[in-house]
Amino acid sequence: MLIGAASLTDYAARRPQASPALSALNALIRQATWTRNEDLARSCGAVMRLDRDRVVFLALREAGCEVALKINYDLGVVRIISVRDLGKDQTHDTA
Repeated sequence: MLIGAASLTDYAARRPQASPALSALNALIRQATWTRNEDLARSCGAVMRLDRDRVVFLALREAGCEVALKINYDLGVVRIISVRDLGKDQTHDTA
């Protein structure tokens, strides 16, 4: 289950160059059966980092953005927290 997909489409509407990568990420998340962060890293190919609150950040360099996700692997739920331009400060475009 994906929560917050509108964040991807809203960002893509503002930044059309990001649309292909964000559409692909949206499809990938909807079909995913990840059980741990390593599965996510292996399947998406983006630069990934994890913060102390267990938020996963995916740097989609070709799209020029970073997507923040909160994942409950046990329930199979992915929540998109934000999509923001790469290189910006910590202010996020939130869902």
